[in-house]
Amino acid sequence: MNPSVKAHYDKIRRVLLLILVINWGVALAKILYGLHTRCSSIAADGFHSLSDGASNILGIVGIHFACQPVDKDHPYGHKKYETLFSLGIAVLLFLLAFNLAKEGLARLHQPAVPLIDIKSFVIMAATTLANILVMRYEHKKGTALRSDILISDALHTRADIFTSLSVIIALVVIKVGYTILDPIATILISLFIAYAGYDIVKHSSAVLCD
Repeated sequence: MNPSVKAHYDKIRRVLLLILVINWGVALAKILYGLHTRCSSIAADGFHSLSDGASNILGIVGIHFACQPVDKDHPYGHKKYETLFSLGIAVLLFLLAFNLAKEGLARLHQPAVPLIDIKSFVIMAATTLANILVMRYEHKKGTALRSDILISDALHTRADIFTSLSVIIALVVIKVGYTILDPIATILISLFIAYAGYDIVKHSSAVLCD
């Protein structure tokens, strides 16, 4: 393998590994607290962050194939494998969106009163800030390295930021007594996630079709 090509993909892999650790830390905090307080919107946002980590793993696998050397069947290299695997991220998003929408609809029929306190807002604010920093860092690296997988993953994280902000707004409304908004927020989060999947499909398809 060309040393410069290997060095290029090693840089992308290191970024993905760093983002993976951060995403799983953010996801764990939101899922555990959401389950503890019976707040489905916080837990749903945590599962969205968990899917960020899953997409990082897909990216690492995609990079493994993308960095293979040129051969007679791939005279221009394996760069498009990276883009193909970014479509796998979109599939994960669509599946997650469906499951969250189903959970939100179920909670509409069987509501549970979530326990909202100052810790809920602190956790959501801290994890949202972490997502903003991750998104900016990953998009900057993706642009510099011309990496489709990093850019598409940054778009995924951007969607996570919007869903986290919507959860914070929902928590305020839930705190004043409108608990029905918790499952509604969960359904809205599923729509944000589905749109992020569509955005990635649109970007990746354009690359694959030249």
